[in-house]
Amino acid sequence: MQNEIDRIKQFLPFDALKCIKDITKVNEVNFDILKINSIVKIKYFYKIEYTEIIDTAVKIDKATKYIYLKNTKIKFDNIVSIENI
Repeated sequence: MQNEIDRIKQFLPFDALKCIKDITKVNEVNFDILKINSIVKIKYFYKIEYTEIIDTAVKIDKATKYIYLKNTKIKFDNIVSIENI
């Protein structure tokens, strides 16, 4: 039985969905680089488009799979890239 990412990857040659390649990158994000009270730049999927935010990391909750920033919270599954600033 295929997992979700493997099922998505099988359709890459057709790439009919805008950003299907970005969806497969979610599992490649290294959440271990995040540090509490550090300034981070996160690219993530929000509603119907990708957006970026620069904010301070307040809490990283691996149980609920959310990153809490000073002004928002982001679900791990929606994150495409993380960068320390």
